[in-house]
Amino acid sequence: GRPSLDRGVWSPDGRLADGDSMAARLLGRVKQDAEKVRDARAGRPPTLGLVTVGHIAEGHTSHQATTRETAGVATASWFNKAAAGAAHGVHVDQIDFPHDTSTATLTRTL
Repeated sequence: GRPSLDRGVWSPDGRLADGDSMAARLLGRVKQDAEKVRDARAGRPPTLGLVTVGHIAEGHTSHQATTRETAGVATASWFNKAAAGAAHGVHVDQIDFPHDTSTATLTRTL
């Protein structure tokens, strides 16, 4: 027969996880669970509260956020939590504070 590749050399390390497949499975479960919550709450979806203080380098408050969002699908990306939440049946309530927000103000909000 024909020679084949040595599986010991050419197969992935068993300790590695396929992050894309894992994320797809988890997001599928999130969507199913969100539907159950919405049904139990007379149509109100579950809510994720998101509080951001300052202009973090990777987040939606960054000056580069819009540019980053063009590189990925918003509904599957951590760059746009509101869009990703909506795609999976979760309402995202975002509150953005400037970097000089006091601890007292933040605590009152929470």
